[in-house]
Formats: sequence, structure tokens, C-alpha cells
Amino acid sequence: MLVPLKPKKKLSQYFLTSEPIAKTLVSRLDLNPNDEVLEIGAGTGMLTKYLCQKAKLVYAVEIDPQLTAILKENTNEFNNLVIINMDILKLNWQCYQGLKIIGNLPYHLASKILFLLIANRNSWQKAVLTLDENVAQKILRKPNEPQGSILAALYNLYTERKKILKIPPEKFYPSPNVNSVSVLITKRPYPLFSDIDQSLLGKVLRIIFRHPRKTVANNLNLCLKLPKNLIFSFSSSYLTRRAEELTLADFYQLAKHIASIIQL
Repeated sequence: MLVPLKPKKKLSQYFLTSEPIAKTLVSRLDLNPNDEVLEIGAGTGMLTKYLCQKAKLVYAVEIDPQLTAILKENTNEFNNLVIINMDILKLNWQCYQGLKIIGNLPYHLASKILFLLIANRNSWQKAVLTLDENVAQKILRKPNEPQGSILAALYNLYTERKKILKIPPEKFYPSPNVNSVSVLITKRPYPLFSDIDQSLLGKVLRIIFRHPRKTVANNLNLCLKLPKNLIFSFSSSYLTRRAEELTLADFYQLAKHIASIIQL
């Protein structure tokens, strides 16, 4: 399989070179002949060829036009492949439904793509994503653990995650300076705490994480202009803590409290 001699650092181009790992990642999607798959950052087609062997239709998204030419050459035996030369951040997700997603995410865009997937969660059902180990650890946190970030909270609300494997740098060309971790993400049938308005819960999360070094009470005071005596009318220890220290249940209780005193 052809690999560009000069991967573009600005696009975080690191190409998986291990066939066994590629097969393992594709197998975790549990593909059947009726499935449609979207691959993020198809590159030279290391994953793509295995996807085409198992799925009904594969959408291979690749931003680099030079790579799409190589991808086309490496996969010309398949007639169930649609190559999309586009920035994944500009994709129209309303065109898709019930997708399974796979990709070795560009390190510099991983968080943006993860937020994008959550925002368009009605378009897909399952994903296998390879991430920088630090980013992977964020979304692997459990609901009853301190969330650490808004990304962790959102993925706990809407998905279940499981670590597949750690991939060392030498399994990529060129070798990155970090370990990578592949994660299986399965969308929940219903969000956790589905008895509360999800848009309200989302607004509360954005407010509380807006100034991550400030306490919950100070964020509510700054962002909602709520007086401290009104905020503390609901007695709870988490009001004096930072957002990163709260569990998902804490955010749920906070959203219920805010809904009882103000309409967002």
C-alpha cells in the first residue's frame, strides 16, 4: 500500500501501518451487510479496504486531495465506496442516519470532532475512534467519577465507552510523540437522566465549565447574574467546588435546582 513520503504535520497525518490492528478495529464495529460506515480521515485506505469487505456502503472522508488519489488507487476493486474529499468539520450530517463510524482522528482536531459527533448523535449508532491517549482518558471516565471536562460529561450522558487497545507510536508512520488509544463508543438508547430537559442540562454544563478555575457558585453568579443567597438556597457541597470535580449526578441535581429558580 502506497504511503506519502512527506506526511503533512499541519493535518496531523500519522498512518496506521499494522494490518492486525486495522482488522481488530474494524471487527469491533460488528459490521453486517446492511451497514453504512463513515470513515473519518481515510488516508491511504488501511481501514477502508476491510470496511468495504464487510459493509453495504462506506463513506471515506479525507481532506487531503493527494491522499484521496492514493486512496482511490488502493481501493479500486470495491464498488461500495464513496470517497469524499472534504473537511470532516464541514460535513452535512443530516444526510446520514444509523451510521457506524471509524477513524484515527487527527490529534489537533480530536476534541472538535468529538463535540461534532455528540452534536450530530442522531446520525450514528456506534463508533470506533483512535485518539491521543490523554483525550481518550477524558471520555473514558465513568458517570460516578469527577468528570474533569464537559466532553466527559456529554459522552457519559449520551454514550457508553470501552477501551479497545493502546497503540504504541511505532505502529504509525511517522511515529507520533504520544501513545494512541482506540475506544468503542456506543450510543445509549436514552440519555442518562432523561427525565430532565436535555437542552437545559447542556446549558448548565456550558455555564459551569465556562470558567473552569472558578467554583460552581461563582460561575452561576458570573454567567447568570444570580445572587449568592439565591444560589445557596439549595444547600449542596458541590456549589463550592469546581466543575471538573463534579460527577454527572451532581450536574443533574444542579440543573434541577436552577430550573426551580430560573428559566434558562
